[in-house]
Amino acid sequence: MNWGNKILLAFVAFFLVIGTLVYKSFHTKSELVSSEYYKDEIEYQKVINGSQNVNSLSSSLKVENSNRKLKIVFPKEIIPNQITGTVWLYCAYESKNDLRFPLNVNSIGEIQYDSTFLKPGQYLVKVSLDNKGTNYFIQKDILILQ
Repeated sequence: MNWGNKILLAFVAFFLVIGTLVYKSFHTKSELVSSEYYKDEIEYQKVINGSQNVNSLSSSLKVENSNRKLKIVFPKEIIPNQITGTVWLYCAYESKNDLRFPLNVNSIGEIQYDSTFLKPGQYLVKVSLDNKGTNYFIQKDILILQ
């Protein structure tokens, strides 16, 4: 094989590698954190204020995952019958696993959800609530194993 054929073979191999990379890049799924990114960015000041309000509480929100139950326990200062808000289970690697629930706190300041329907993985529990006109925002990591 002469040098001309070797150069031609190198160019063909180079273009095949580049073509494969381009093909794979077009077929790779990439998701944004939120489909409404700009709207969420404007609302982020509420998250900052809510996080600062959480620091004024005597204890933090507790998130426990045991016996296929996801349990969220609120601090004593938060009055259960005056809470409104949402719980967001955010799955970073796949948005179709995200779940949102309204807050339904029982009389002792707890929420329990059945976690058997959650796919295994790392979740971020984001709790946004309003208690007597004060906003709170709390987020905790949990790992779902099944």
